[in-house]
Amino acid sequence: MEIPLKELSDKLIWRYNDAPYVFGYAAVGYQVSLVLIRKDATDPRGAFAEVIEEYDLSEHNGRLTFFLALLNLSTLFRPVLQLIRPLTIPEYGVEVRQNGVELYFGKDSVIKEYPASMPSGSIIKKLATLHTLMAKHRVPNVVTLVKSSMKKKRVELKPIGRAEPPSDLKQLLTALCDILTALVALHSIGVMHRDLRWENVIKYENGPDKWFLIDFDDARRTR
Repeated sequence: MEIPLKELSDKLIWRYNDAPYVFGYAAVGYQVSLVLIRKDATDPRGAFAEVIEEYDLSEHNGRLTFFLALLNLSTLFRPVLQLIRPLTIPEYGVEVRQNGVELYFGKDSVIKEYPASMPSGSIIKKLATLHTLMAKHRVPNVVTLVKSSMKKKRVELKPIGRAEPPSDLKQLLTALCDILTALVALHSIGVMHRDLRWENVIKYENGPDKWFLIDFDDARRTR
């Protein structure tokens, strides 16, 4: 049971900031543990799991006790759920864009795969050049290229954020300031994004309100 409990803590990214905890379970064979998962105070993205109770489902009494425990816990599900904001992050999901580009969302990065109808080779080559230049000059508030593959026609990008527009004037001004800061830095090294729209402005997942710029497929160098 130690391994699945450890994996709950190690592999889960905390994305439930408004909730004090969420529920889970760990199982090995007929042994099942109901688990309370809390945010790790030392790591804003981390979590740790506490065992509520363990149950042996190989016996009738154990199965009945487990069922009753789930009934009791179910009274807390809705109150906790109401505290959790929509994630707007399709974790481990796939999104297909109108141009045929497929986005595969992972734990902390997204893989962008280009269809055969697009000149993936030239796009990936250009992205590698642009992101190397942006990294060299430490351009703030932009997505980062982790790796690319001409053969597989894909790139891997970080971080994953929230497709969440500003909800009030303060957030709007913050978002505009963050993106303008990125644009000033980009223009100073001769890079034009050329596809500015809210769909390409993403909110950082954790921490204070901050936004960053994504999708440099249409970007160009001016010098």
